[in-house]
Parts: sequence; structure tokens; C-alpha cells
Amino acid sequence: LYPLFSSIFNIYKASVDFLSVAKNPFSNAILVKTPYHHRDIWDAATIRKALEACRDAQLYVAMNLSFACSMRLGEILGLTWNNVHIEPDDIAQDNAWLYVDKEVYRARRESIKALGENSVLHIFDSALKKPTATVLVLKKPKTDSSIRKIWIPKTVAYILRHWKECQEKLKVTDHSYEDHN
Repeated sequence: LYPLFSSIFNIYKASVDFLSVAKNPFSNAILVKTPYHHRDIWDAATIRKALEACRDAQLYVAMNLSFACSMRLGEILGLTWNNVHIEPDDIAQDNAWLYVDKEVYRARRESIKALGENSVLHIFDSALKKPTATVLVLKKPKTDSSIRKIWIPKTVAYILRHWKECQEKLKVTDHSYEDHN
């Protein structure tokens, strides 16, 4: 009922704003509070168990970035190699880092224009065999505070180096591989 109540409230508020209704009938309404549901946080043992059970290389890399760097899924998927600094000297000096300045987002085709040409960096449309209502886009984050530099532990830096080597081999052997950095 809340969405319905909210819509009715907005209509009456607009009417009050345009002076077509003398008094807002919802001024003294008591809104129902939505209960907060606490989300459990995995402890180190649970994270270790999940990583040990993971058999998919891509998922393993994503899980490590999520756990060690507190990155969201769209940020992990939007990470490009030009924003990953894992040179041997950087790793040796505990100075490996990555820069988050874009994310992958699923958007409705008609709403891509609403995102703005400046915020959409790339549209991943080539893998689609038939037209769909949504498409994956690489875009700038919604807020400036999401753009940040993240220092990464040596273990994650080594995992990323190994993943980059695997990608380089795949580029050579798989001619259908699309390189988006």
C-alpha cells in the first residue's frame, strides 16, 4: 500500500502547491516505518571456505576483489586493466592499487539517453543475438564519492596478475575474444 499512498500523497501535494486544494489532508499522517533487516557479515572462516569451494576462475577473482577491496559487483565488472597497478615493484613495496572510475550497469535501451552521453562509456551490444529490452553499459558511477583509489593486498595483486596472464593467452587462442581492456 505504501507506493499507492505515496502516489496519492504526491498528487495532493502538487494540488496544494498549485493552490487548487486549500489544505493538504496528509499533513498530519503517520507514515509506517519500514523495519531494518540486519545483514549478516561473513567472518574470515566463511570467506575462506567460500574461496576454497570456488571452482570458477572468474568468480574467484571477483570474490577476492569483493572481500578484500569492498568492491560492488558493477565496479568489479567495470574494472579495466589501465586502472589496475600491479607491477612487480608495486607489489614488492605493498603499493599495488586499483582505481574505480566506472561500473557495468544493466539499463533499459530507452533509458540510456537519460543516463547522458557523457556518463555512458561503452554499450556491450555485440554479444546479443536478438534484440532485448535491456543492455549492459559501461558507465561512470552515479556519485563522485564512488570514484576512488583502492590499495590492494599482495595476495589479490598476485591473483590479478595471474588473471591477466590467462586473459593474454585467451586473446591468442580464442579469435572470438572481444578485448575491452
